[in-house]
Amino acid sequence: MNSNPNNYGSLEACQRLVAAGIVLETEKVWAFNEWIAGTDEGPYGIEEWRLISPPLTPYKQRIPAPSMVEVWRELPTFTVIEKHMGGTHEAWVIGNKRYETCLYNNPTDALIDLLIWARQKGEKK
Repeated sequence: MNSNPNNYGSLEACQRLVAAGIVLETEKVWAFNEWIAGTDEGPYGIEEWRLISPPLTPYKQRIPAPSMVEVWRELPTFTVIEKHMGGTHEAWVIGNKRYETCLYNNPTDALIDLLIWARQKGEKK
């Protein structure tokens, strides 16, 4: 059974999380692999990122892919979400600090960016 990809951070958001020095223990990872496929013209190499449940066969590179719940657990206790209907932005409030961002297609990506922002502001769980 396939899970909803919006329950997990996109590859780009997960890369931002790692670049910010935040590495979470997660149920899924983005894994990079090269493999050889064949056609009538001969073999060719394919490089791809896949959302997988570890541990599986060795992959060249892995990036934690947190779910919404895994990110939410890391946010400060008094995090509040204000979604402005009909607008192009959503606001997040932690304590008395407000972070405003564009609406995301993937809600987990929004939480990842909020976590990065909160950690940069020195907010704790």
